[in-house]
Amino acid sequence: MVIGKTISKAGMCLILFVALLANVPFATAACTSALDLSTCIASGSLTIVSPPVVTMSTPVSGVAPQGVVNWTTSVPVFSTAQVQVHGAPPPVVKAQPTPTLTSTPSITLTDLVPGTSYDLIVTSVDPQADLAIAPPAPAVVSFTVASVPSAPTIGTATGGSAQAIVNFTAPANNGGSAITGYTVTCIPAGGVDSNAGSPSLTHTITGLTNGTSYTFTVHAINAIGNSVESAASNAITPVASVVNFTVSTNAGANGNISPASQTVAQGNTTSFTVTPNSGYTASASGCGGSLSGSTYTTGIITASCTVSATFTNSPIPVSLVTGWNLLGNGVNAPLDVSALGNATQVTTVWKWEPTGTSTGITYPAWAFYAPSLASSGTLASYAASKGYDVLTTINAGEGFWVNAKTAFSIQLPAGATIASSTFADQTTPPNKLPQGWSLIATGDYPSPKVFVNTIATNPPTAGTAATSLTTLWAWDSGNANWYFYAPSLDNSGTLTSYITNKNYEDFTKNAKTLDPATGFWVNHP
Repeated sequence: MVIGKTISKAGMCLILFVALLANVPFATAACTSALDLSTCIASGSLTIVSPPVVTMSTPVSGVAPQGVVNWTTSVPVFSTAQVQVHGAPPPVVKAQPTPTLTSTPSITLTDLVPGTSYDLIVTSVDPQADLAIAPPAPAVVSFTVASVPSAPTIGTATGGSAQAIVNFTAPANNGGSAITGYTVTCIPAGGVDSNAGSPSLTHTITGLTNGTSYTFTVHAINAIGNSVESAASNAITPVASVVNFTVSTNAGANGNISPASQTVAQGNTTSFTVTPNSGYTASASGCGGSLSGSTYTTGIITASCTVSATFTNSPIPVSLVTGWNLLGNGVNAPLDVSALGNATQVTTVWKWEPTGTSTGITYPAWAFYAPSLASSGTLASYAASKGYDVLTTINAGEGFWVNAKTAFSIQLPAGATIASSTFADQTTPPNKLPQGWSLIATGDYPSPKVFVNTIATNPPTAGTAATSLTTLWAWDSGNANWYFYAPSLDNSGTLTSYITNKNYEDFTKNAKTLDPATGFWVNHP
């Protein structure tokens, strides 16, 4: 009903008309005086329409705290809009545009709080202001303003060599906008997130400094922006990866290298002990190293490699005294007697030959050399007149006498040493050593007892000496006396007393061995 108008018959019709209009969903009219509603409708003066249907086209566009809301209606009508916090009456009007006859109105919202839910209430307005027509019920659309995500939950960080792997879980709230990725930050700075911006929940951080302690935080990313950083992870300290290589060795004959192999971490060096047998000189190479004394030190190890050692018999220095010197050639190389000294140093050189092939010589016999006779050309005739063989060469494994005019030093030849087993008896004759006396030399430094046991056909009972020789003798030129050994006396326990009674020298007492430069007599049964 219209307030403030006089009611007449015609007015009664208007009241009825208004009342009828009040019962229709929505109406626009130009017919206000017709008494017959049907006549007004039929004449086209009154149009009955349905309430406008409000549809949100874009709930909120833009970034909080400001956004633009758009909607549509089924017919062009005036409309008003209100926005209130979700579930918090009364409605809070955020903005109200000037009513416009349009089906696609919009409203600009301000002071929006990210992550807060709102109700948008859109109400159509009676386009005929002079008609009291009930408007349709307002359309209500709820929306939440998008925001940055909440912080992810940090997980476990695991260190590696100059890197770390960081695990985390997605935030509880994505802010109303899908999360597009994550970025990890290291503390202190310096590392690089190789998966920055990736949606993966495991990121690898590279470029870290080994030995430095680090923690890590992570933030999530959506269309609105970045979340706050997560809590810090556990601390890790990256360390360089340990890569190990094997350094092996290869030793030739007549010496050894120890240990046989070593495991070495990349970037380190290592060392080995190189030990030549007596009378030998060691050389070594491999793995970029060098030999100093008996220690071989490798270069920096970057791969598995081998250190090889070889051993050569170096010339053996020998000091002669004035008078008789009993020497030996205990290496596998011939010795030219002319190299033993000249006529001012040497009177004579002698070698015992148990057997031989020279014409006119009865064996066993002496082979003889005198530098003075050799230089005068009379050596051969003198030797023949005495029944001697002419001595030219001291062969491997032979002993010899030098009668020196004065003290001097010489170098005996280098070569592979002669082993004691070279003289071993055979199960089937002939033996290496003939029956009777032989003047020999060996290069493996045995004691007399070891020598007789080595050449025996059958090893003796433990602790005893084989009777492969009757006696063994070596000359001490410095003291002009004999070293003596007899296996039978050794086994009977009377060797020491016998040596004492004869005023001989004792091999065992003086720790004397049979070295490459020592010649010695053996009496073979």
